[in-house]
Amino acid sequence: HIQYLKDSSIVCSFSSSSAVSALQIHPHLQEFVCTAHADGTWRLWNSNKQIQLLQQHGHTSALTSLALQCDGSLLASSDKGALIKLWDLRIGKHI
Repeated sequence: HIQYLKDSSIVCSFSSSSAVSALQIHPHLQEFVCTAHADGTWRLWNSNKQIQLLQQHGHTSALTSLALQCDGSLLASSDKGALIKLWDLRIGKHI
């Protein structure tokens, strides 16, 4: 179960079957949350509806970090093997 707190209040809460290693909240639409996972996947969630919108398998080792572009359209993911990938969230694909 994942909970993000801000000022001691729960901002978002949802369940995931895989261990979460990093979390990024969309800079403008805070109901959209990206999580990095030990299984090499990242997932995009709508925390208001508590549903997973997208899951991508693009790494062969555990993810270590995520970074969203200022406008929230691009996501960078990195893994334990130092591989960095860039994703277009508008189409849900690696670029």
